[in-house]
Parts: sequence; structure tokens; C-alpha cells
Amino acid sequence: MALKISPVQYRDIPLLSRTHGQPATPSTIGKEMANVAYRMERQYRQLNQVEILGKINGAVGNYNAHIAAYPEVDWHQFSEEFVTSLGIQWNPYTTQIETARLHCRTV
Repeated sequence: MALKISPVQYRDIPLLSRTHGQPATPSTIGKEMANVAYRMERQYRQLNQVEILGKINGAVGNYNAHIAAYPEVDWHQFSEEFVTSLGIQWNPYTTQIETARLHCRTV
């Protein structure tokens, strides 16, 4: 990921920086832009490393309603095939929702 505006172009433009909501020491627009660019690039790399997991195994992860409605379907196999067909990794062991830890890492 590359930002279109180079912080180097603005390295000599002064800016009064702030800390704790108050005026602080001088900085430059270029330095502040470099901070933002670095943080965005780091977040972009981290976001690309997040595994997207999917499930389709019912309210508590046991396929209960699925089996009640269509007992002839192999729901374990169907679930895996369907989720992976979407290009995401199948998680066969879940409860009602995909684990919140995945979402916390992403946010």
C-alpha cells in the first residue's frame, strides 16, 4: 500500500503539534503525514493476515435445526463445501457465533 502524497513534500511546513488536547512542541506536516502513513501501512499488513472463518452449523454448532429439516443431508460435509466455496476457511467447531477473538484482532 502506498499513499499518493509523499510526506517528504511537506517536511518543511511547520505545524504546532498537540498532546493531551493541548498545544505542544513544533512539528511538521510531513512528519505527521509520515506517522499516519506508517500506521495505515502497518494496519493494512495486519488486516491482510487475518483469517476469515465461516460456519453454517446452527445455533449451538450441532446442526440440530438443519438435521430436523433435512435429515438426509450430510450437514458436516455440506457446511465445509459451502463455506470453502466462498473462499473463506471453514470452522467446524463453533457455538452460536464465530469466536469474538477473531473480531477483536481485526478491529
